[in-house]
Amino acid sequence: MAVSGALHCVINNGGCWKHTQMGGTYSACRDDHSKGCKCPPGFKGDGLKNCEGIFF
Repeated sequence: MAVSGALHCVINNGGCWKHTQMGGTYSACRDDHSKGCKCPPGFKGDGLKNCEGIFF
């Protein structure tokens, strides 16, 4: 279930994708993105269950 409102990423990562690797944490949750989840820069996917790194 996705959470909405200010600071929604604090609660269960807003229901969005999250991954920790090599000391870094990547999240598709954006407090400034009102329409659900969005993969972070350098990643592609639906933002809910999947974000994959884009390699050039």
